[in-house]
Amino acid sequence: MVKKLLPVFFIILCANASAQKIKIADSLRQIVIGARYHSGFIFAHSIHVKNTKGLKPEGFEFEYAYLKTDSATFKKFKCYPNLGVSFTFVDFNSRLLGKSYSASYFIEPNYKIGNNLKMNIRAAGGFSYLTSPHDTIKNPANQSYSGHINIFLQLGLGFSYPVSKHIDVYAMGNFFH
Repeated sequence: MVKKLLPVFFIILCANASAQKIKIADSLRQIVIGARYHSGFIFAHSIHVKNTKGLKPEGFEFEYAYLKTDSATFKKFKCYPNLGVSFTFVDFNSRLLGKSYSASYFIEPNYKIGNNLKMNIRAAGGFSYLTSPHDTIKNPANQSYSGHINIFLQLGLGFSYPVSKHIDVYAMGNFFH
């Protein structure tokens, strides 16, 4: 399924649409709707999970957030962060590991480093449902996770560039756990 949807997600590669909402005391509140495509590799950090080395997971992420643009936030953080929730799907492309469905809350400060270029730092935390946990009979080779429900963590560093008034293109490296 992911292979068939890959061109669609590639086209919307990390495109975020922003719409202005309600006027607040000293700023505009902006709602952010985003979609991202993810692909990567698994870091086999111990001998027990060496059988996952070389796997190339891929997936997508949808997010709903708001951009805090008030002066108090800027004074405190020296930037305008996105705060929101996301749904992330990952297909590990292996029967051993299966698929992951995650819901998380995130904060993503973005710092201007040029006229239009921004550096983004993302931190997210939530829960994942994984489809193929370790089972001594059904899936004994999976030493990566042992339950269907797990903690989801994401750290990311990247750049965004506006291609129009309402769309930014992202390039970001992420670490998922």
